[in-house]
Amino acid sequence: MAGRSEYLDFSKGMLILLVVIGHSIQYVTYQQTGFWNDPLFKTIYMFHMPLFMAISGYVSTPGLVSAGALALVRGKASSYLTPVLAWGTLYLALLALHDGAVLTKTVLLREFLGRLWFLWALFGSVVLIALARTCSRYWAGVVVLMFAALLAVPDIAIVHLFKYTFPFFVLGHVTALAKLRAPSPARLAALAALTGLASVACFALWNEATYIYVSKMALTVANLPNIALRYVAGVVVSIFALCVFHGAWRLLPAPARHAMAAAGRDTLYIYVVSMYGFILAEQLSKQYLSPPLDAAAAALVSIASGCIITAVCWLIGRRIAASPAAARLLFGKRTKRRSLELEERTLPDERVT
Repeated sequence: MAGRSEYLDFSKGMLILLVVIGHSIQYVTYQQTGFWNDPLFKTIYMFHMPLFMAISGYVSTPGLVSAGALALVRGKASSYLTPVLAWGTLYLALLALHDGAVLTKTVLLREFLGRLWFLWALFGSVVLIALARTCSRYWAGVVVLMFAALLAVPDIAIVHLFKYTFPFFVLGHVTALAKLRAPSPARLAALAALTGLASVACFALWNEATYIYVSKMALTVANLPNIALRYVAGVVVSIFALCVFHGAWRLLPAPARHAMAAAGRDTLYIYVVSMYGFILAEQLSKQYLSPPLDAAAAALVSIASGCIITAVCWLIGRRIAASPAAARLLFGKRTKRRSLELEERTLPDERVT
């Protein structure tokens, strides 16, 4: 069946919910203190951004294959970078007017690069793949050379995050080109069992130094095991998560499945609004919440607050996007018609793994 894959949209919906829950753990539950070793936080951060990048590479493949490099890059610059510049400018203007804050270089870098870094990583990935594909059949080798050169770039600003996520975008793109079909139920169960066991092993090995935000991508002897574990966990846990998502997609009642898929189609709204919403959420949590007593209490608070924040940000995002002008400025959406056309440019359902 051709058309947009509801399973992929459902998976994106699950992922954006996990993104928000992960940030709730950091900003709401632990209020930025002592969250690195939280079991739920560790589980989410082993795979959520790698899988998001892989799915993005997968669904971007039709455009990367059919569109000209210049036209594609120009379109993605509008889609991905317009929200970064618009929201960053709006927030800094409010900050300066309300608090009289001095807009230092650090503040500017945080708002225009750091807060919505994932959109920069997506844009950079599209640019590199589009350029590599101009080399025709040699594009894969060019991508390898690009990544090798990227590793040599110092870890300034958000470069380390791009180094970390770019290979997963490539992996998603390659998977789409391979046109893999969904495995049989028996093979899917076996795959889930194997990757589940491997995921437990990755969880046991993962520690505070493994996080990309802590040790970054420095190519030192001490950091190489952290880098290797990040990539192995990113692949293994992502595959296991896709198996779990597939089971949930099959078992959940249709209304719940369709609602999660709808959230997956609006991940940009939820992501952007929540990143600024957590500024307020953190302040409120410091006023009204006490630190968690144990991991179970922390998980309960994090999941509850994450679900609430996701729903609120989704509603706010959809309300903003109802205005074509606001949608264009704050989410990089040209028109509703154009958005729907772009959303339909995905691969057939039966080719989803």
